[in-house]
Amino acid sequence: MDTLKSLAAKLDLSIATVSMALNHSPLVSKKTAARVWALANELNYRPNNIGKALQAGRNDLIGCLIHTLLSSFFNELLEGMGQKAAQERFGLLASWSNGSDSMLHINQMLAQRVSGVVFSGYDESFPQISRQLERAGVEIVFCSTHLHGDYPFVVTDDFSGGEMAAKYLISCGHRQLLVQDYPVERRLQGCLKAFAAAPNLSFEIFEQLAGLPEQIRRTGATGIIFFSDIDAMDGMYLLRQQGFRIPEDLSVIGYDNLPVAARPEFELTTIGQQRMEIGSKAVEYLIRKSRGETPEAHQYLAPELVVRKSVRTL
Repeated sequence: MDTLKSLAAKLDLSIATVSMALNHSPLVSKKTAARVWALANELNYRPNNIGKALQAGRNDLIGCLIHTLLSSFFNELLEGMGQKAAQERFGLLASWSNGSDSMLHINQMLAQRVSGVVFSGYDESFPQISRQLERAGVEIVFCSTHLHGDYPFVVTDDFSGGEMAAKYLISCGHRQLLVQDYPVERRLQGCLKAFAAAPNLSFEIFEQLAGLPEQIRRTGATGIIFFSDIDAMDGMYLLRQQGFRIPEDLSVIGYDNLPVAARPEFELTTIGQQRMEIGSKAVEYLIRKSRGETPEAHQYLAPELVVRKSVRTL
């Protein structure tokens, strides 16, 4: 079995240099680090991190607490996290919780000496969780949401996304619009900015899908902005059941760009989020913090307009 000593001998390097390269030290040149990792991979060498973890109080392990996995949105976030962790030779300890057992998951992560924890979604017990993690010196980053104070986060620029959705419908000639009330307030704020700049425009905010048909008839709305693809697709189904044609009678735009939105029964125009990239950058933040670096704490990723067939030009 190859050891750190034998690896150093084969590379004609010191044990210290090989060790620093395997631990991503900036003191080792990129060329030398590449040589070390190439041989380590060729020989299937795996460093023994037990001593390192005991000394530093941490493993090369990232914890992740997600609200649910019953959505392709969160599945893709998790895939992005896993890919980045693997690229950096870190492990990923993933858990999901509805909030009632969050502290149990966090204590399990602390027992495994995680370097940091990624959160995605709202959790009422977060104040207690954050105190526990901060006492243990464990870093925190939010992924896709930042609903708890000023902690580090990686999210979509939702203000730009909301503004983008509104501007697209306006550019297609729509002046009577309905827009969804949604917990992510920046999406609505972006819409309102676009509305304020558009002449001869009227809009109303809707809360419940069940009341949409009557609200459409009353307002004469020709376009609807949803702030999630799932809600948009549920809305399309309901409206078609009520005799509305999409996009002939109503134009619909969603938010997220889930894979199912492209199916022929929806062909939903939507605002795309870089879901795997969001997950990847959240893990990258924690890994860089574990190496003593100072990564950007608040990261906004650009949304993308994805045009399909659910919006028509008037």
